[in-house]
Amino acid sequence: MISELREHRPDPYILQSKPRRFPGRRKAMTIGIGFLCNDGVVLCSDRQITSPSGFKYEEGKIFSSQARDHQLIFSYAGVPDAAKVVFQSVTNSIPAIVSASNILSYIETSKAILAKAYGCKQSKGLQSFIGLRVKGFPPFLLKTYNDTIVEAFAGESIGVGDSSALRYLSRFLIPNDALSVAEAQVLASYLVFVANRYIDGCSGGPDHRTINMDGSLTSGTGGIFPNEKDRFSHCEDQI
Repeated sequence: MISELREHRPDPYILQSKPRRFPGRRKAMTIGIGFLCNDGVVLCSDRQITSPSGFKYEEGKIFSSQARDHQLIFSYAGVPDAAKVVFQSVTNSIPAIVSASNILSYIETSKAILAKAYGCKQSKGLQSFIGLRVKGFPPFLLKTYNDTIVEAFAGESIGVGDSSALRYLSRFLIPNDALSVAEAQVLASYLVFVANRYIDGCSGGPDHRTINMDGSLTSGTGGIFPNEKDRFSHCEDQI
């Protein structure tokens, strides 16, 4: 299974770049993985929330919104209530993005408009992914920290994704060319699986949500396929 992930397909229009790492936060005990693929955008996350009092519970960390002219997926690492406020601000910004987008600057236009949504106090300390497809344009992926918004590509992370274990796996598993959605879903789930085992504060899921090239949204929790944890462990044993 893991060997299959390393057989990647060339991407006709996405220029890959080295992922940009934002400063880590000890309280952001979340693992979020984002992939810009040659046929969509994939987000994957764990589910554990830890309250200020130390109480732990599970809740989804990936949100979505869609209409005939757009599809939006959003994941975060940080305070849940703050993330929900920012997500609503992002959702409210979408009509302006749809109206202003053109083929030459739709990503830069989106970043400029979303900068207003991230100008609120709730964005302080928040890390997030924004996957967006505007009708007529390919899906794209943005990554944020505080009020900074940058374009993201394949195998990027938020939260505790900058751990030594995940850095090593990312160098080993993530190819230079873009993956397909199907490949990215499996690889992102595996990275969350590893985080859940080795990083304190990560647990649950993995949840995944995808914007496909045709504008459809797919989602799920607990992995991509049945008995996922056992199958991942079996692959590790084989390696």
